[in-house]
Amino acid sequence: IAGTPFCYLDPIIDPTAYGEAKQLWLDHAKAQPKDALILGNAAKFLRLHDAAQAERLFKEARALEPKNPEWFDQLAQLYSRQGAKDS
Repeated sequence: IAGTPFCYLDPIIDPTAYGEAKQLWLDHAKAQPKDALILGNAAKFLRLHDAAQAERLFKEARALEPKNPEWFDQLAQLYSRQGAKDS
């Protein structure tokens, strides 16, 4: 269920839990830099509240799996959200 809304934590409602989970995802991604699934799940966790980190992780996953459309789709969704915020 990693990377799904069931694992969502809100930094406004529970900043301590969110901060701990964010650090765990970043540590896990750092420890497994060649695992595209881990990088992607970490990015999915971060995308709403740390778009820059999410973008970096999605790009790393895409570099590891350049033929996997998941990473292109996730980046497109991220960029779409950023564009909607800027409008």
